[in-house]
Amino acid sequence: MENTMQSLRSSWNNKRTRLQPPIHLLGLALPLLPSLPSPTRSCTKQEKVSLLRFLEGLSQDSGLTASWRNDTNCCMWKGIICDADDAVKEISLASMSLEGRISSASLGNLTSMLSLSLSCNSLSGDLPAELLLSRSMVVFDVSFNNLNGDLHKLPSTTGRPMQRMNSPARSPLLLGSSTDWRSFT
Repeated sequence: MENTMQSLRSSWNNKRTRLQPPIHLLGLALPLLPSLPSPTRSCTKQEKVSLLRFLEGLSQDSGLTASWRNDTNCCMWKGIICDADDAVKEISLASMSLEGRISSASLGNLTSMLSLSLSCNSLSGDLPAELLLSRSMVVFDVSFNNLNGDLHKLPSTTGRPMQRMNSPARSPLLLGSSTDWRSFT
């Protein structure tokens, strides 16, 4: 009986030792904790409202309403990419069969956005000038839509130079002093 007890204790101690992670691995993992998404952090209320207004302007949303819900972090929504501070940095909704209009009260309010990709959809109406007034915008692609309107005297981007702008081919765009753009199609 005593041999059996010693055997069980030895077996238990071996299993317990194997289950404990080596302490040096914890030292490597601790610096990574701040970069993990926090369940209590989220995009700002203004960003969420702006994105939901964009969604309201769509007559066909290709299922975005399934992930774009008011009770969830908009950084987790389909096509939305945020930075480490949970600010919306990119909207990537190209070729999503979206139909509808872009209101100036929606995407133009996303002041930290670097990239907007809405190409190959069926968006229509006037293209809001507010989208290009952001000094942070680097990529702007709304090509292959049914957008129209004139964008007069677009300002030169003083913060980051616009790297790519793809616009509707039939929209007469006046570039104004936007000499910082590296590519325009």
